[in-house]
Amino acid sequence: MSAVIDDDAVETLLKCFWEDGYMIMPKVFAAEMITTVRAKIEADDESKTLDFVSIFKEVGSNTFDEFRKMAPLNRKAYKKLKDEATLLIKKFHMRWQPKEWVALKSLPGGEEQDPHRDIPAAKRARSSPRFKPGLSLA
Repeated sequence: MSAVIDDDAVETLLKCFWEDGYMIMPKVFAAEMITTVRAKIEADDESKTLDFVSIFKEVGSNTFDEFRKMAPLNRKAYKKLKDEATLLIKKFHMRWQPKEWVALKSLPGGEEQDPHRDIPAAKRARSSPRFKPGLSLA
């Protein structure tokens, strides 16, 4: 189960990232991996579930956004996903070495803000009309 991305798509995705602040990469991770991770996130087992906390509305502010949450992927249960995501990042820039991965959760409502904005529905629909996004990593 390895993350897969076409080498030709890297330049286009990087352009999107620098212009829009995010990239949508449909079908990059195997469906089995996403299903496994989502099951762990939703499990009742404390050793596998994620501890989501509110994030800042804006970088450097003291105000938290109750609609945007994140949880560090620091448990062994998420090692495979972190390893695959790190390999994927190296395709974009060999010297990037993420120190921490977090899962993001966006609840309905709230304001759109620059650092952690929602991906517009129209953009999601264009990228993958048949599938809903399964997981956001930051």
